[in-house]
Amino acid sequence: MTEPTKHSSGESSPIFERVVQMLDIRDVWETLLERWQIFVVTLLTTMLLSLAYLFSSSPVYVADLVFSPATERTVGGLNIFEVGVSHYTPQDVFSLYKARVELRGLQKQFLSGPGKSILGKDIKVTYIDTTGESFERSTAQYHYKKRIEWEIKPTLENNKRKKFGSDILAITTIKDPENLDALTLRIDWRDPQQASALANLFADYANHYLVQELANNLRLALNNSLGNIRSNIEFQRTIAKTGRENQIKILEEAAEIADSLGYTEPVDRTTSNTLIQITPPEQFFLKPDILSDPPQLLREKRYFPMYQVGSVNRSGGVTTQGSTSPLYFRGSRVLRVEANFLRNRATDDPYIPELATLQEQLVWLESINIDENSIKTATYMDPSYPPNRPTKPNPTFIIITGVLFGLILGLLFTLSWSAFVKLKGSRLS
Repeated sequence: MTEPTKHSSGESSPIFERVVQMLDIRDVWETLLERWQIFVVTLLTTMLLSLAYLFSSSPVYVADLVFSPATERTVGGLNIFEVGVSHYTPQDVFSLYKARVELRGLQKQFLSGPGKSILGKDIKVTYIDTTGESFERSTAQYHYKKRIEWEIKPTLENNKRKKFGSDILAITTIKDPENLDALTLRIDWRDPQQASALANLFADYANHYLVQELANNLRLALNNSLGNIRSNIEFQRTIAKTGRENQIKILEEAAEIADSLGYTEPVDRTTSNTLIQITPPEQFFLKPDILSDPPQLLREKRYFPMYQVGSVNRSGGVTTQGSTSPLYFRGSRVLRVEANFLRNRATDDPYIPELATLQEQLVWLESINIDENSIKTATYMDPSYPPNRPTKPNPTFIIITGVLFGLILGLLFTLSWSAFVKLKGSRLS
């Protein structure tokens, strides 16, 4: 009798061939009836494992909260979008809010702080993992989901829960391009009441955190702008004061000159003026390049005559520039009176042209009141409510999966065992 060929994989190949030969429906049915114990035991084992997983796994409840951008109406006591020193649009503020909600540091700060009022004071928060997905559905339209898992364990050993996954809390942020103005905050936790309470409290906590950040930025920019305007006002006042002091010195010097000349009162100094025609001569209107031809005017009509008032000097010449009388001709008494008035002036503000605009800006910026309690960086129509049923584990899915898995394994184990027994018997014979 020829010995069967041995394969490198041992006896797995003959067993496989034997199983293939037994895949006749009648043979399969007879094999199952003959060795029903293996099939039943396998099926019951998988069902028991499914039930054990079902009862050992902690239920997970999902609480969702959907946000939309803030508006000027929801901001309240502060026009956060434009106060003259900083500019924020509703989309800018909403983008900042989305970035803050998914910060791991902010989530841990929340769970270790205000979150203890819901989860319990004697807990320890430990970061586990961050997962996410992102893809572009269309041009510049991104969908992303970021999930951060935390381990929430009680500090007392006797309070530790035994169910699998009962200490896992997940915070997920979801952005869908189908709704550009929406952000979903999702809390996965074993307790439905606590899950919804955490979602609502974390939304307010992230809003308060961002409001403080924006308010601090606005206060800093506002203070810088106020400082610049005040500095500019002081600079304008200093320039005006310096100019006034210089003018006083000029007047006093002119008064001394007037005293030396005996001009106590204003001197009546008149000059003889005459009306001077300054219209250009006729040659001015001729074409300069024409020499052989008769003179040709550039225009059919001459300009109207132009005149200017001028003074006649001692030599009989005429000057059209005119001249200003020296300051000391005003007399020493008038000059000293004007100098005293300038010296006793209470303020130079009315004489500074740019000062009124700067003072208006200063009053407006000083009137801005940053009320953090009235600011909402993101809004939502309704708060998060406790879910009615857990999302997992799903009893129906787990039991059906266990039964199907048991049927397949039971069939494979039964056929494999029958093939193994027959192969072993044929070798012994």
